Amino acid sequence: MNNAIKLWGLVEVLVPNEHEELASWCLMQISGATGCEVIPAGEERVLIKASFEQESISPEQLELIAQFLVEHGLEHCVETLRSGNIEQQDWLAKWKENFRSFKVGDRITICPPWERNDTVSGADPGVVLVIDPAMAFGTGLHATTQFCLRAIQTAKLGPSVLDVGTGSGILAIAAVLLNDNISVTAIDNDPVAIDAARRNCSLNNVGDRIELIVGSTESVAGRRFDAILSNLTCEDIISLLPSYRQLLASGGAVICAGVLAEKQGRLEAAIPHHGFSIERAETEGMWCGLILRRN
Repeated sequence: MNNAIKLWGLVEVLVPNEHEELASWCLMQISGATGCEVIPAGEERVLIKASFEQESISPEQLELIAQFLVEHGLEHCVETLRSGNIEQQDWLAKWKENFRSFKVGDRITICPPWERNDTVSGADPGVVLVIDPAMAFGTGLHATTQFCLRAIQTAKLGPSVLDVGTGSGILAIAAVLLNDNISVTAIDNDPVAIDAARRNCSLNNVGDRIELIVGSTESVAGRRFDAILSNLTCEDIISLLPSYRQLLASGGAVICAGVLAEKQGRLEAAIPHHGFSIERAETEGMWCGLILRRN
């Protein structure tokens, strides 16, 4: 019987408090970390410990991570970058200790399955959206997800919605819970993400109203939608604008988020060239979200 303890690769970096979110995003979304632990390191800095599902971090990989940090304006943190490994732990149990119900906007309360009963019976929860945080594909905590959730609460989406890069399915589920007359097609290139979304659809009893597809926008080519949910990077959104125009009905909306504020100008410059106009833009910290309208 093999009782060997599994080791995970570990990358540590010290960053100023105000750059915690950006550094964590670089480590997870760009560098491939499975999770980040944030530990206070004095009054003005935090230590970010990113875990990777591999036993060690190669010098080449560490150098690539350093490049990503520099590209996003965190060059002053690179000198604190370190690698090592860590014994596997029950990270889900640790996550559950800190994941509690919270409200987004006026109409949605996000809650984990183990708090569903207390949340439903609480004071004015609005629509209760249950998300299992077993996989970090979107729990509603990130500013970009919250922009999309607020936009979904106020926007007129139309009967047919496409969710691109659905992750946990949180945006697709919110859309159908808030609107009785719509259905959503949710796509993601990652089959593990689609499995997570399917579980969350089941938790919210909306599996019959959300079509889940492993694939890209090519998998729905030729179809028409009244709205598109697009919580992706600036670069991804720009590259997808031609597809979005083909997929959207005239006057349809795209709810965009996941865009670093420093790159907002790049996205705004590309938008008119693809037949869209900006209906609304909002910046929160280092992130921005936009609602586009097909001309």
